[in-house]
Amino acid sequence: MANVNDDTAPQYSEGDRVRVNVPEPDPDEYATPEERVEYRLARYDHEQFDGRTGTVAYVINSFQYEVEFDDGSNPADEPHFGVNFLEGDFEAVDRGDD
Repeated sequence: MANVNDDTAPQYSEGDRVRVNVPEPDPDEYATPEERVEYRLARYDHEQFDGRTGTVAYVINSFQYEVEFDDGSNPADEPHFGVNFLEGDFEAVDRGDD
């Protein structure tokens, strides 16, 4: 795995449109929220978020993001609403300025 640190410029910006694209994890790992590795999506989260589209609401640092979904869940006016996504957890839908 590449060394990721906060000195790297973020790949996404607030306002970028994204689609969560998280492969289903190995059935033997992270079966419960308590077992999840810090900042990684477990099976529970895969089922809840995979394939959903939304907008990057908050850039936490160079590799962690919070996403407000199109259905209004995870509203941007509620700070730190729970799931921190990594760059590899979603793909761009459109980049606005690109």
